[in-house]
Amino acid sequence: MLAQFRQALGRGSSLLQQHGHTLHDVTRIVCTVDGTREFASCFTTLSELFGPTCPALTFRLVRTHDTPDQLIELDLVVAPPASGLPTD
Repeated sequence: MLAQFRQALGRGSSLLQQHGHTLHDVTRIVCTVDGTREFASCFTTLSELFGPTCPALTFRLVRTHDTPDQLIELDLVVAPPASGLPTD
């Protein structure tokens, strides 16, 4: 799972860059997994990337993924910039 997690973060980072964002703009990560046993190995990568300000994590459990041998799917959520809101 760790290899797929890192690959998904790399692809997500590339997509974010195309839209003027980085992984540090991510406010929530939705992890779709068919089990959470192996996810513990991914926490070190999260810590390395984000430090103590890791985005919120949401887990979505599925019975199987659409692709054989797929263990994880990530949705990276970037909050839109606050515009028109009072700053006081």
